Amino acid sequence: MSNDFRAGNNRTKGSHITGSSSPSFSERECFNLPPQLLILLLETGDFVFLFLRQTSHGVSSFISSVVPSPRQGLAVHPGFHFAIDPTSRYMAAASSEGLCVIYELDTFKSLERQYQTSGSLTKPLITYRPRAMTGVIHKVEFLFPGSQDTQTVILVLLVIRAGVARVVTYEWTHGDDLNLVFSEELAGFRLPPEHKMPLLLIPLTVKTSFLSVSENSIAVFRDVLHGSFHPELVSTTEREKTMYHHGTGRPLWTAWTRPLRRKAFYQSKDNIYLAREDGIIFYFEIDSDEILESSLDVGDYSTNISTAFATVADTFSDILILGGSCGEGSIWAVSSGLSLFPAHAHLLYAYTLLPY
Repeated sequence: MSNDFRAGNNRTKGSHITGSSSPSFSERECFNLPPQLLILLLETGDFVFLFLRQTSHGVSSFISSVVPSPRQGLAVHPGFHFAIDPTSRYMAAASSEGLCVIYELDTFKSLERQYQTSGSLTKPLITYRPRAMTGVIHKVEFLFPGSQDTQTVILVLLVIRAGVARVVTYEWTHGDDLNLVFSEELAGFRLPPEHKMPLLLIPLTVKTSFLSVSENSIAVFRDVLHGSFHPELVSTTEREKTMYHHGTGRPLWTAWTRPLRRKAFYQSKDNIYLAREDGIIFYFEIDSDEILESSLDVGDYSTNISTAFATVADTFSDILILGGSCGEGSIWAVSSGLSLFPAHAHLLYAYTLLPY
């Protein structure tokens, strides 16, 4: 596969390591890339590839490679929406005004060679393709293909046209020419009115499906590629708003996270934690046969929750990290029996994680 851009001009003249974190050549030979990278998209359109490196002496430092935007001169760079596909080979950045840009990333082995050779990711992007959409882009996500399928990429855009919400899907295989894949604007399928403006669109690891979380309802849309848009409503326990809700309306769902499980687990099942702004959290168990196996109320976490919501793994527990803009955050351990106890508490601020 060629490393030249196949659409547009290649303006990425190289990357650099910021600060004093650039390792010497002898140090670089001893280090490989970690299994995950953090990718930041700046308002200038530039990308920052970031990871943490630990030396043989136990000293940790951040290594960052800055990749200039391949689309220079734009008044506004797309980035209101930003998503990465499950195989970490494609990214999509979109503005709400109707512009979506799809980027193809080089393979992990190639990125590792770049880092070992020069100390930075000199050319992580292979190609990109802009695609104009008629209407307002409300959501952009990549779906999971079949459990054994590592080559198919599925991009989903929720677009509002003349007050009507449509789900537009593009499907292709690794290495396909993006100019051909996105040569036409697809019409998509119409969503039911009650699901036209979801707060969250959560890709599920089974059945090429997603969870649509709206203000008044939660529903599963399965087999999206087959054009089946008949939602299966999810029943959740009604919970009164807590003292951490600030407003006169009903509390909104604000964030979600997928806990760490063995890779084989997510081939036929999925687990999701869903957070409400007033500190209520639900846990969803999804099965490839029944889709939604159960939804459990796992408690009131006594804090406001905005976008700061994540999980890390412990031996016998899921560690929930949560925080909001209206109070202190907290860290909780959720045991396998879904009982919870505080692990630590301190002030947290919002962040966004984009794993490679």
